[in-house]
Amino acid sequence: MNLEKAIEAWELVNDGIEPKSLVDARLQAHWAAQIIGGVGEALVTPVPDFSHTSMNWVEEHRALAGQMTSVGVRLGLRVAAMTIVVIDDANETVESLSLSGHTLANALLWTIGVLERRAGSTLPAKIEIPNYEMPSHAVSLGEPFLLRRKAHFEELARWYANAARFESVVHENTLGASPVRCWPHHFDIASLVSLDGPGANPESARSIGFGLSPGDSSYDQPYFYINPWPFPETLDDAPALDGNGHWHSEGWFGAVLPASALNDNDPPRQAEQVAAYVRSAMAADRAILGTL
Repeated sequence: MNLEKAIEAWELVNDGIEPKSLVDARLQAHWAAQIIGGVGEALVTPVPDFSHTSMNWVEEHRALAGQMTSVGVRLGLRVAAMTIVVIDDANETVESLSLSGHTLANALLWTIGVLERRAGSTLPAKIEIPNYEMPSHAVSLGEPFLLRRKAHFEELARWYANAARFESVVHENTLGASPVRCWPHHFDIASLVSLDGPGANPESARSIGFGLSPGDSSYDQPYFYINPWPFPETLDDAPALDGNGHWHSEGWFGAVLPASALNDNDPPRQAEQVAAYVRSAMAADRAILGTL
């Protein structure tokens, strides 16, 4: 995908929905995604970067989908409808479960049952919710998932779709950019641009992370981030950012564009603002890291 297509495909956000109102939808979706992460840990061949537990945005299904498992299917989460889907190797949905009214434990049992039927036997490894430090929510304490405001889940899905398209542009057109992945721990969707090549020391190798967080302890709303590694010691030489972006330096350093900073209620103008932010932040990070 090129940038023009990503701009053309941008889906309107902030249309009557306050970005900070998405917290409940985000937390419910984050906990639902742990089922996919658990399946990845148990049934996908492990790799050193833990991407076997990661998800990709699959536009055809409007879902965050995990990796192909040893039983020939992958698990996905349709964020807008809070539905677990089982996708076969022909990219077809073969089973699904609407999470509304179900507990996390119920959904996990349903998933295990489906996978055992597909395998025709007991699974080779136990599927469990990963033991990450996660933000608390009622569903983590045994309460059922509830789609109180379906529009909020639909909005969250639009943010993932938009981010996946923009990040795909970076992945496809930037040397050293990793595939675009959503990580179950932080629930961000991101690509990492490695600047020093495969033989560099991983502790000091320079890189730029470009992602979208749906919200976290730093910002209680979706936000784009483009952060250099290693972090600089000071903001003094950080260039100004376009697109209404700003520099974040509390706990981590990076160029940030929060959802609430989008200026217009028009898809092309929103997309152009994000594009301006991305261009300036990527260039600024390269300058900070001395790779221009």
